[in-house]
Amino acid sequence: MRVRFWQRRRGARRGSVRPATTVALAFAAGLGMAAVPAAADILYVTDFTANNVYQVDASVAGGSLVNFIPSFSSPIAIAIAASAGHIVVDGIGGAPKIYNTSGTLVGQFSQAVSIAFGMTTDAGGNYLVADSSGYLSTPQGLAVGPDGTAYVSSRGYGNVTKYSNAGVYEGVFVANVTDAYGLVVNATGTVFLASSAAATRSWHMTVPAPC
Repeated sequence: MRVRFWQRRRGARRGSVRPATTVALAFAAGLGMAAVPAAADILYVTDFTANNVYQVDASVAGGSLVNFIPSFSSPIAIAIAASAGHIVVDGIGGAPKIYNTSGTLVGQFSQAVSIAFGMTTDAGGNYLVADSSGYLSTPQGLAVGPDGTAYVSSRGYGNVTKYSNAGVYEGVFVANVTDAYGLVVNATGTVFLASSAAATRSWHMTVPAPC
């Protein structure tokens, strides 16, 4: 796995992007990635096979790699709560663990999860975890929109479902997706979904404005 960045061209039409840089660092199985909002070039990557969590500085030519959390058993999901200075990582079984920005373990969740493929934070600093042991079938992506709506991509069901900021199910947002994986929502409320569909790897959908 190699990390690649994309950016919109100034004045380009919506959805038009160009490759900005490729970080020439290989990971055995990089399943999770998170970025520090205030430092766009600092990334964290979970390597499931190597049992490590890496910090990547993309501002350095070719990328600078630091083994941020060594010997973490099968890390998958990762999320950053910038306001609290916390980085949360989860693997298979057990409770998600909380680290500070120096990579020191400072705590963990009170409840264990089965397999957390998706994890994020909302505007209130709450952590949201997509756990495979619930009603979702192989949830992969989890993101929160600017209005607090949460979106979850389910590879097993081939759809994206949405939930209110109180956790109430609001229905299927998009259906019939071949292998729905990564999911993000930008500041304008556009949802981007990556799938393994042969014709379309990713696309965007505009979220209707709240009433």
